[in-house]
Amino acid sequence: DMSGYAGTNLPMWAFESCDNLSYVKLSETIKSIYEYAFSGCTSLTNIEIPKNTTNFAAGVFYNTGLTEFTFNSGVTEVSNDMFSGCTDLERVVLADTITFIGSYAFSGCTSLSYLYLPNSVFENERFVDDYGGGYYDYTGCIGCDAFSECKIETIDAESKAYGIVLY
Repeated sequence: DMSGYAGTNLPMWAFESCDNLSYVKLSETIKSIYEYAFSGCTSLTNIEIPKNTTNFAAGVFYNTGLTEFTFNSGVTEVSNDMFSGCTDLERVVLADTITFIGSYAFSGCTSLSYLYLPNSVFENERFVDDYGGGYYDYTGCIGCDAFSECKIETIDAESKAYGIVLY
């Protein structure tokens, strides 16, 4: 329980590979969670994130045991590798404020069966550098291999999410 923590940022690698960590309640003061803060916490199945936490850096939940995640309103992007390797992740609901899904964000989430995609993801144009491969103009900002190895059964998408092809 981090409810007494007064800092505004959770540092990089803060809880990396804490195998026995299964539950986290973040302090209301946390606005940003930095790179790979919970990476490798394979027993982490439940995390309470306050509404003011709107910035998630790359790989924050890489290879954790999370089974579902709902983004707070105010979050604008799903960072690169954010949930990569989360083989137990089954359900994700993106907030209506999200305009970008980074490369490999859900790569290897082999149990992911439900995804809610809001219109906001398809209303954005952005230039993105996919790991040094050059800048690309994305309209409908979903980075490369964002959903590779996923077995999504249901995509609940709003009206502008036409022509989605996952392979």
